[in-house]
Amino acid sequence: MAEDDCTDQHPECLEALRQIHLYLDGELTAEVRQQIGAHLSACPPCGSAYGVHEAVRHLVERSCRAEVPPEMVQRVRSAIEAVAGEAPSSI
Repeated sequence: MAEDDCTDQHPECLEALRQIHLYLDGELTAEVRQQIGAHLSACPPCGSAYGVHEAVRHLVERSCRAEVPPEMVQRVRSAIEAVAGEAPSSI
């Protein structure tokens, strides 16, 4: 597909852009993932849109990382162990 043929009205482009987050999340079947990947490689505007989504995703992931204080980790573990100790055994 030539770059000028790609518009947001082209069916292949619409489908690729509609599923771009599922593609990024790895939630597509292998066949659909291959089709979307091939389209993103062959269509510069869609490939560029994918690059933007991927960059935003990485930025959000980096920004949302937080160090959990060790005291909080221990409190959560203790609470889980307490609840697990109270739960009736199903075995």
